[in-house]
Amino acid sequence: MLYTHYFGFLVLGSQVLYLAPRLRRDRQTVIAAMLALAGVLLLFLPWAPAFVNQAVSGRGWPTFRPSAGPAAVVEMLGLFSFGGELFGAAGYFHVAHLSPWMALLLTLPFLALVGAGIYALRGERAWCLACYWAAPIAAAVVVSQRTNIFYPRYFSFLAPAWALLMAAGMDLVARSLPRLPSLRPLSRPAIAMGVVIAVLAVNAPVINGYSWEGNDTYNWRAAAEVVTAEAAPNDYLLFVPGFAQTPFEYYYKGSMERRPLWPVENYLMVRVKKKPDPAIGKSWVLGLAKAHPRLWIVATVPLPDSAFIRLRALLAPGFAGGRQWDFHYVYVYELRSLGYKAQAARP
Repeated sequence: MLYTHYFGFLVLGSQVLYLAPRLRRDRQTVIAAMLALAGVLLLFLPWAPAFVNQAVSGRGWPTFRPSAGPAAVVEMLGLFSFGGELFGAAGYFHVAHLSPWMALLLTLPFLALVGAGIYALRGERAWCLACYWAAPIAAAVVVSQRTNIFYPRYFSFLAPAWALLMAAGMDLVARSLPRLPSLRPLSRPAIAMGVVIAVLAVNAPVINGYSWEGNDTYNWRAAAEVVTAEAAPNDYLLFVPGFAQTPFEYYYKGSMERRPLWPVENYLMVRVKKKPDPAIGKSWVLGLAKAHPRLWIVATVPLPDSAFIRLRALLAPGFAGGRQWDFHYVYVYELRSLGYKAQAARP
């Protein structure tokens, strides 16, 4: 739900596309389907104000999304095919270290299985699954030519259609290969098992990565409790990257001044060039150090080492290192001001 709550509505367009050929020969089914879709939209209306607010404020979209070009589409195909991570391909949590063309080569066998599945199911079943999978992606790509909403992991709700098409393709392969003279000694179940094992084998890296789940992963609650207990009202909060502010403030209810920071290194991870904010410089740091006794940094991944080193160098003229806490992908740093002078209390 976290990633697909809004994108899931693209499936409604898939259903309309699927029903379009029925308009002349089965209007009753089309009318019933349209009424059902209207009911879905009606039930969504109470959430519409929140949706508009999130979309307008930018909180409904990922900050570090790549451009909606061929590389992003190939990354998405890799996620569908083998979950990513294979031979340096992009993964659910990692950027690509493999060229898009090499990643595309890795996906070709899976695309062939999907194509075989469409052929095996040819007819209404194939049309249904093809609409289900392809229409939302095509719609997002078209919209992204003007406003970029394309993010590969957001299409995970389409995995059932991909899996069914690939399963149909695997079954077709298992039925067809025994016709080859060299494979006649093998039975259809043996070939089917071999194809399944091959597909699972290339998914092994990502399956292994998901096999461990720590109960303390991203412990925002604990981070907020530390800051609440240790920080003073006139301290200052920095969130790095800026989206760390949203989950942290779910638990933190303090009144400290705060600011989100967006390191340019994060944008470079998705091949987006961005210039540093000119307002964030030495004078800004010295101003913070003069006005606040301590600076609290709440950081989370992705935060490249180069961004962290640059941030510490930036803050060095005004702040000295202090305590730090690790809450499993949520990090809290306390820095003490080198230039703060407490105001004398008035009599």
